[in-house]
Amino acid sequence: MRRVVITGLGVVAPNGIGKDEVWNNSIEGRNCVAKITKFDTEKFTVKMAGEIRNFNENDFISPRQAHKLDIFTKYAIAASDLAIKDSKIDLENVDRNRIGTYIGNCFGGWAYIDPELRLLHTKGVNEFSPFVGTTYFPAAPQGEITIKYKLKGHSKTIDSGRASGLTAIGYGARAISQGRADMILAGATEALLTPYTFAAICAEGVEEPAHRISENGIYQPFDKSRNGWVPGEGAAILLLEEYEHAKKRNAKIYGEIKGFSDINGACHPNFLSTDELGLDDTISEALDDAELTEYDIDLIIADGLGTKQGDLYEYQAIKKSMNNVYSKIPITSPKSMIGNLYGAAGALDAFWATMCIEKNTVLPTINSKEVDPIFDLNIVNKTIKNLAINNVIVNGRGNGGICASLVIGSVEK
Repeated sequence: MRRVVITGLGVVAPNGIGKDEVWNNSIEGRNCVAKITKFDTEKFTVKMAGEIRNFNENDFISPRQAHKLDIFTKYAIAASDLAIKDSKIDLENVDRNRIGTYIGNCFGGWAYIDPELRLLHTKGVNEFSPFVGTTYFPAAPQGEITIKYKLKGHSKTIDSGRASGLTAIGYGARAISQGRADMILAGATEALLTPYTFAAICAEGVEEPAHRISENGIYQPFDKSRNGWVPGEGAAILLLEEYEHAKKRNAKIYGEIKGFSDINGACHPNFLSTDELGLDDTISEALDDAELTEYDIDLIIADGLGTKQGDLYEYQAIKKSMNNVYSKIPITSPKSMIGNLYGAAGALDAFWATMCIEKNTVLPTINSKEVDPIFDLNIVNKTIKNLAINNVIVNGRGNGGICASLVIGSVEK
C-alpha cells in the first residue's frame, strides 16, 4: 500500500479565506458566529450562523462562469485553487490522468435553486433558469473543478451528511494508496445559508428537542450549558499526494493520512444512535488502519455536536475505544468558533488537524466555561502552543448513524 501525504491546503471559512488567515484567527480563538445577513430570518427562531462575509468570487472564477454556479461550487473551486497554489504543483508537468477529486457535501446548491423554484411557482417554467440542472446537484463541484484544471483521474462525489468531508478525504487517500491515482483534491464544501436549507435544519430538532440548533447562537461542545450546534458555511480542500511522487518534486509535506474508517449505525435518520453510534468502532478501526495504538494519539478533534445526547455519545465512544488514555489526551472542537459546516465540517477539522501538527499547537474550544461533570475529558479551552503533536484523530458524524474517524500524522522519513 502506497503512503499518502498532504502537500496543499485550501480553505474558505467564516474566519478567513486561505490557510494563513483561517489559522491566525483560529489560534486567537476568534468567534465568527454572528447574525445572518444573507436572508431575512424574521420567521426563524434561529438567527445566528457562521457566515462568510469577505469572499470575492472573481478572485477565483470569471464573471462569465460565476453566474452559472451555486455558491457551494464557488467555495469548492476557491478552496481547490488555494490548495493547488499552496502545493506549488505545476499541472503542466504532471500526468493529469492520475489526478482526481473527491469532494463531499451534504445539501448541494440550494442558494441557486431556492429563488428559481419561487420563480417556477409564481411565473412559470419559462422564467426558470437553464442552468438549474447543472448548479444544484451535489456533483457540481467535482465536475467544475475537474473541468477548470483538466483533471481526468479517479474522482467521486461523497454525500454522507456531516461526515462527508472526512469520508471524501479517507476514500481519496485510499484511491492513492491502492494505485488508482497519484494526487487527489479531497475535501468538502457547503453553503446552507438559504431559506429552504436553513428551514430544513431548524426543523431537524422538532421531534427530538435534545438534538437541535442552538437558538442563542452560542456553540459550546461538552459544556454544562450546551444547547445545540450552530450552522456554518465554507469549504476545505486538501491536496493528497503519493509520498514518493511528492518527494520527487521536493514538495512541502504537511502530514500523512495514516488511518481511516467509516460505518453506518442504521438508526432513525432524524437522530443519533442511542449508543456510541459505532463511533467507538471507527476510532478503533482507524487506529488499526494507521497501525497505531491509543497511546500514540496526541490530540482528538471531536465532532462536538454540542447537544446533550450528541456529546454524551461521543464521550462514550472515546472512552470505550481509548479507555486507557481518554481522560488525558487533549480534546478540542475548533468548529465552536465558526459553526458546524455540515458536509464540510470534517474537511475543515482535517485542515485544522494538519496545521496543529505543522505548528505543534492545539486550538481551543471556545465558549467552554464549565465542562459538564459527566465528562472526565481534557477539553482544551485556550490555545496551547509548543506542544508536540505527532498524531491526531478526527471524528465526524451524521444523522442515521453515519460516522467516520480519520488519523492524520507527522511524516516519518
